[in-house]
Amino acid sequence: MIQNQKGFTLVELLATLAILSIIMLIAVPNVMSILDKNKRSTYLEDAKKLVTQADYKFRKDQNIEKPENGECVVFRMKSLDVSEIKKGPEGSLYDTQNSFVAVKYDSSKYLYGVMLVDTSSKKRGVTLVDSKALNEEGAMMTYVKESLSNYTLVENGTISGSGFSCKVQSIR
Repeated sequence: MIQNQKGFTLVELLATLAILSIIMLIAVPNVMSILDKNKRSTYLEDAKKLVTQADYKFRKDQNIEKPENGECVVFRMKSLDVSEIKKGPEGSLYDTQNSFVAVKYDSSKYLYGVMLVDTSSKKRGVTLVDSKALNEEGAMMTYVKESLSNYTLVENGTISGSGFSCKVQSIR
């Protein structure tokens, strides 16, 4: 009687599992790293969009009092047209009360500082930074942080962050 043996031996199955395990050990961290990099990049791009919206409003609205030297006008996210950037890359909404752009007057030019925070339990986002720094190499690792503390924005109070500080003249 001839027996037809179909299937895999135990050794073949174990070898296959070992090879797949090694591939997973290499692939999973790389995939996770790519996902994190994309999320960080999204935070930076959303912060740049927020600065663009604040710049537009600052230049267009003639009722906004221009800041004195060393002072700034703060635009909370909720006062800007941010219909494209309501949600952060973590899937949670941005904190429109504590995310803001500060427009500072500094010796004949305007500088923009931005802070962008999401409402997730991580409180992840872009720490208060000069908007020009968002284009630097390594900005994703330097300025996108977790556990961001909220600023208490008070007129005549001070805000400061990475390369950006000013006395708050008014809040919008």
